[in-house]
Amino acid sequence: MDPLWSNYVVAGIQDGEPFLGAVDKLGTAYEDAAIATGLGAYMATPLVREAVDKGNLDEEGANNLMKPHIVVRKCMEVLFYRDARAFQRYQLGVVTSAGVRIEDLAELKHDWSLAHMIHMK
Repeated sequence: MDPLWSNYVVAGIQDGEPFLGAVDKLGTAYEDAAIATGLGAYMATPLVREAVDKGNLDEEGANNLMKPHIVVRKCMEVLFYRDARAFQRYQLGVVTSAGVRIEDLAELKHDWSLAHMIHMK
């Protein structure tokens, strides 16, 4: 891994408020309610922003972990099916005022049974 050619996402609690920020390989730093890198910045961020705008990913929802898991799983499915380099396993980290929790590995159940219906011209 080239540390100078990477994007970094930073999450935590700053002065009692949630913080989510990112720095790209050019040094551009920004904060947002939803951040993703790579292909996820184009395909997953709109799904996460929609959930954030509807209030589904607040700290109360994060403690429940049902809604965030559903949103993250949907994002990972979208990315997995559209990126030939994607892997079906991912790991979720949750940051709340109570602390940081790293979940066990999750695995997507993929289904390519519809592939035979796609005809390229």
